[in-house]
Amino acid sequence: MTDETTVPAGWGNLFQRAYLPKVIVACLAVWLHAADEMVITTLMASVIGDIGGADRVFWNFTLYETGSVVASATGALMALRYGLGRVMAAGALTYGAGCVLAAIAPAMEVMLAGRLLQGLGGGLMVALAFMLVARELPKTLVARALAAISVFWGASAFVGPLIGGLFAEIGFWRGAFWLFAAKAIILAALIPAVLGDGGRRPRDAVVAGRPPYVRLALLALGVTAVASAGIDPAPLRSIALLATGIGLVALFLLRDAASAGARMLPADLFRRKTTTQPGLILLFLFSILLVPLSAYGPVLMIGLHGISALEAGYVIATVSFGWSGATILLSGLPPRYEIPVIGGGFVLVALAVPALALVLGSGPVWVIALVGALDGAGFGMAWTYLMKRMTENQDAAEGNRIAGAMSTISRMGYALGAGLTGLAANLAGFADVMDPTTARSVAFWIFAALVPVALGGLSALALFVVRSRA
Repeated sequence: MTDETTVPAGWGNLFQRAYLPKVIVACLAVWLHAADEMVITTLMASVIGDIGGADRVFWNFTLYETGSVVASATGALMALRYGLGRVMAAGALTYGAGCVLAAIAPAMEVMLAGRLLQGLGGGLMVALAFMLVARELPKTLVARALAAISVFWGASAFVGPLIGGLFAEIGFWRGAFWLFAAKAIILAALIPAVLGDGGRRPRDAVVAGRPPYVRLALLALGVTAVASAGIDPAPLRSIALLATGIGLVALFLLRDAASAGARMLPADLFRRKTTTQPGLILLFLFSILLVPLSAYGPVLMIGLHGISALEAGYVIATVSFGWSGATILLSGLPPRYEIPVIGGGFVLVALAVPALALVLGSGPVWVIALVGALDGAGFGMAWTYLMKRMTENQDAAEGNRIAGAMSTISRMGYALGAGLTGLAANLAGFADVMDPTTARSVAFWIFAALVPVALGGLSALALFVVRSRA
């Protein structure tokens, strides 16, 4: 992080020549990643109709998620070795290559390879975008920059389905991937002009060692197993996949903790009496809670409340709108309000779990949208100041690791959330065709099953608050 700690926290200062280009790069990187996830959901029916592979649709999302987690986990280490700018540009090019592969895919197998590359590039760009904000901007402007990023994230929820729907409507789904490939190439060219090599640091003997292949393999296999548990309708197999995946991720964490300077995650994750440990734990647990509405909300609302797929998509998008709105409104608060805002935000997310369990099945739809907006608002206001609190007063290496770890831990939470939510849905009777009674049961249990996770998150929040005030 820059030493310019006396820069006023106003929006006008964020738009100064010294900072605005960096914020634009970070926003565009997040936009590509976030919009991609919305576009592919809208296009998938057209893709299947053209190249087939309906039985492998699940892998489009799982491979993208796995690639994102692995890339974001290794982002800090790569930035220390090669410079933030170089690695970020490489992420954009990798993402673009994945888009090209998807655009020319003659069969689903090629599409899946492209989705994996998109996940790797997208996850790397997002992790490095947060590192860029934490490291290259004055700490007084970090919250403002994160608010700007959240606007792009929220815009993706609105524009992404429109882009996908437009290309699907004209019968040219491949065009959407060509469009995103072009954007990635433009971003890859812009990054060196703005960041150069991103302040490359001399490589020491530990950081310059060989890539952590074993740890990456453990993480990739673990995330894939956890996410796959949600698609398997056999409860015993789902539980076995969850247990296997969690075990592999735990082994990854243990090996990473013993890797000294070549760690992928911050050292404080494994230390007591720090705010980083409970901060990342509560981020992980609360990320799990965001999954059920996006994963099962559309199909349940369409079946139970008679709305269209587009309408259901925009109900889900209220989470992103709430996130963006809250971060903008609260981005300029004095430091004394940061802990209350973090606490209040995560409490709001926890309360949304039982609220959605009650209203998703019964409606009305506008109430579901309102709760979704409050859910997103809570997470957005908490994320902004959580990142600011954990990355400030850290050296460059640990600041990079913490910023990157927030993206990694969040996506690990999404993967586990997919597995747990899928298991709960299958146990409640989820199927392609459901009677209203079964659908309401599924709508209730996908949230009710996560109440213990919400309580665990509140416990981690209490510990974070206590350590922050110590």
